[in-house]
Amino acid sequence: MILEYSLTPAQSRAAALAVALLPLAVLALILVHFLLPRAEHHTRVAELMRQRDEYRAILRNAPAWSAEVEQLRGPASRAPAFYRSAQMSAASGQMEAAVTAIINKDQGAIQHNEVEMHDGGADAPQQLRDTVSLTADISALTRILYDMRAARPLLFVASMTVRSDAVFAGPLSAPNRLHVDFVVVAYLQSR
Repeated sequence: MILEYSLTPAQSRAAALAVALLPLAVLALILVHFLLPRAEHHTRVAELMRQRDEYRAILRNAPAWSAEVEQLRGPASRAPAFYRSAQMSAASGQMEAAVTAIINKDQGAIQHNEVEMHDGGADAPQQLRDTVSLTADISALTRILYDMRAARPLLFVASMTVRSDAVFAGPLSAPNRLHVDFVVVAYLQSR
């Protein structure tokens, strides 16, 4: 059985147009398929180049920023990080004076402050240990600990015990005095 099918002139023109446009549509899909990743690549490259230029500008400004940071840090940042072991007795006095100055500046009342040398052995660095007892309120204690953290040569709070005068059943009186015992450690540098 043979089927005959005939198209009207309008249908023939539409079919011819569809057949003519089919290669163009395939070509457009192929171009999109290959050019879209290339466009994403160019976008990514442009972003990386922008970041590179930003980092170069940061590096160009780094010396000026370093100078500003050093100026903000002041002379304390240029102080040595450790006490000199060649002057151990002087280092003990300097450490005791530094801890006393910090506590007095922050309105703490010292009851006991004694520095002793602690030798940890051949492999461990020598330490100066300052056993301190004081009374202060919580805000003064916070300032004391902050100032010890910022001190140069470096001071480390190795242990701390805090007791309060407040009655547990009653309200806190203002200011609540705290009794604080702590050990401050500083290291001796051999050279």
